[in-house]
Amino acid sequence: MSSNENDLSSRIALLEDEKNQGQSFDMLTWMQVIAACLVIPAIILGWGW
Repeated sequence: MSSNENDLSSRIALLEDEKNQGQSFDMLTWMQVIAACLVIPAIILGWGW
């Protein structure tokens, strides 16, 4: 679980870098992207079983 938290932290850090570069990408959109990246594979694996 800690590895997932570290991965999430690194993704957020990358997002902060993008914000500093002037790209508009709010936290809500970012959380939706992360949720999709977690939920979609879970659904695919669910159908696979």
